[in-house]
Amino acid sequence: MAKKRSRPRVPEFSEEKKHRIRRRQILLGSFLLLLGFLMTVSFVSFLFHHQSDQSTLEVFFEKKVQSQNLLNKVGALGSHFFIYQLFGIAAFIFPYLLGYTGYLLFFDRNRKQLISHWSWAMLYMMCLSVFFGFYHLDSPLLGGLVGFEINSFLVAYLGIVGVAGLLIFSVIAILVLQWRFTPEKALLFFHSLFKKVETRAELGIENSLDL
Repeated sequence: MAKKRSRPRVPEFSEEKKHRIRRRQILLGSFLLLLGFLMTVSFVSFLFHHQSDQSTLEVFFEKKVQSQNLLNKVGALGSHFFIYQLFGIAAFIFPYLLGYTGYLLFFDRNRKQLISHWSWAMLYMMCLSVFFGFYHLDSPLLGGLVGFEINSFLVAYLGIVGVAGLLIFSVIAILVLQWRFTPEKALLFFHSLFKKVETRAELGIENSLDL
């Protein structure tokens, strides 16, 4: 009789290895949650104190010079980099992504869509930065240098109308691909909304007649 071939043994994670991985997830998750929170606090503080903190960036290693940012000079420098030099106020999406990733790791939630979530969020960040780049001269913090440079490059070749059209198409693409938007759903939504308004108006008229 031919001997039965034994299937190759698939190594299984030991309980200790599972616990070790889980501990690392908790530590990394808590770190990302805290980092996202601190970055948000720093960014908000930067919006109020960026002008007064500008001078402290040049003397970063001077201990006597202090920043008004809630995270002091580290917060002022990091916020200046992400908001002013990169994406403007759209940079607030970045600490959100860190906090969301930390939440999934800390509570051991499903992370299958995490890469997709990051990709869409980065697209939002880029589109917002380019849009606010139109207002760079009035408020440089809105779009940041990246948004201003990309906006200026696109305007040089497409014009303001062309860039506006490109941004509108980007919004439509996001609504269709991520949010599964269709014109039929929009019409159905407005139809139900108007129907509710009409119903409330009729009830209001009936109540006034009863009085």
